[in-house]
This record gives sequence, structure tokens and C-alpha cells, in this order.
Amino acid sequence: MDISTGFLLSVALLLGLNNAITRIPFLRERAALFWATQLLDLGACLLLLIWGIPGFQHMPAISYMLGLLFLLHVATNLRWKARQRRDRSVDDEVESRRSAIRAALEDAEE
Repeated sequence: MDISTGFLLSVALLLGLNNAITRIPFLRERAALFWATQLLDLGACLLLLIWGIPGFQHMPAISYMLGLLFLLHVATNLRWKARQRRDRSVDDEVESRRSAIRAALEDAEE
């Protein structure tokens, strides 16, 4: 296997990891894995945009498209993480209101 094939396989692996992190519940809860993947995505983006894919120097559009795809993954994953945090904080707020109402009802019954 030459270097360009290995590079393309590693790009495919990283894209698969991106999809797995947002879809598999066990991986969703691992913050370190999420942030490590974001750093890998950003590094891959910079690598592809600056140096390109080895063996594909005559087709720079492929490198640019893959680099921008990784940048899109970073933005999408960060938006997903922010939505997840917001939903969790809303759920916590609703649960605290419910517990306050329950406590008030229990006090009223006594």
C-alpha cells in the first residue's frame, strides 16, 4: 500500500469516526473522544488545505473539498454539542421545577 492509499484510508476512517460519535450513544457520552476527534478533524482540514493529498497534487480540488468537508464536520459537531448541552440544561431546569412543585404539594398536604 502506497502513501496516498494509506492517507485516503485514514481520511475515510476519520470520517467514519465523526459519524459514529454523533450516532452511537456510548460514544456520545465520551467528552474526551469528542474533543480529540474535533482536534483530528481540524488537523486534517489544515493538512489537506495546506499540503494536499499525496499523489493527487495534479488535482487540488479534491484536497480542497476534503479539507472543507472536515471543516464542515467540525462546525456541525460543535453545533450538535451546543444543542445537546442546551437540551440537557432545559431538562435539568424542568426537573428542578417538578421537584419544587412536588415538595410544595407535599408541604400543602401536611
